[in-house]
Amino acid sequence: SHKKIVIPGAVAVLKGKLEDESGWEVIVGPREAAGIPKFAKEQFA
Repeated sequence: SHKKIVIPGAVAVLKGKLEDESGWEVIVGPREAAGIPKFAKEQFA
């Protein structure tokens, strides 16, 4: 199981808390959420 989530860089400060509370690996992506689809294609293809 791949428990990963990509969050926008603008909320990177939440990474540690999200990982602690969810148990998921949190990956900080581009600053704006709109860039996440392109980021995901490049990172996970």
